[in-house]
Amino acid sequence: QLQGDLTGEHATPPRARAHALAQPRQHGDRGVARGLAERALVETKLDIAQTAADAITTLWTYSPDDMGTLADRASRYLGGDFAEEYRKYIDAIVEPNKQAQVTNTTEVMGAAVESVAPPGIPSEATAIVYTNSVATSPVTKNIPSLRYLSYRLTMQRDGSQWLITRM
Repeated sequence: QLQGDLTGEHATPPRARAHALAQPRQHGDRGVARGLAERALVETKLDIAQTAADAITTLWTYSPDDMGTLADRASRYLGGDFAEEYRKYIDAIVEPNKQAQVTNTTEVMGAAVESVAPPGIPSEATAIVYTNSVATSPVTKNIPSLRYLSYRLTMQRDGSQWLITRM
């Protein structure tokens, strides 16, 4: 028998039908909560992927004019020991890259979240970012060097922000 059938001898009276529709089903509240949790998880994953894409663009896009401030600009995306490791790496390449007048431009072609943990309120995530990077320098007669790179990032939640802690 179909509940709410409006025809035939098994028709549900309109008042009873309205009352039944107004009452949550026994499992309805859990279904709504599950739907909200899934929506929140999707929003979190979108935030992680966007942060990962923005971070990689910032970390690997520079020119001779702004190379000296690269580590400071990138620091907003970095956490843990990785922040210090990145700064040391950049500090080591600033002078040679300035001298060679290297310009590097990184374009993110795609980003995805591989995993989040724990699933309820994630505090750790792994993201993958696919890029095209182009480097030019007068030393190489400005002939572009094109690189297709992918990065796997381990990210930690810090308040409302996601920070890269491993690459």
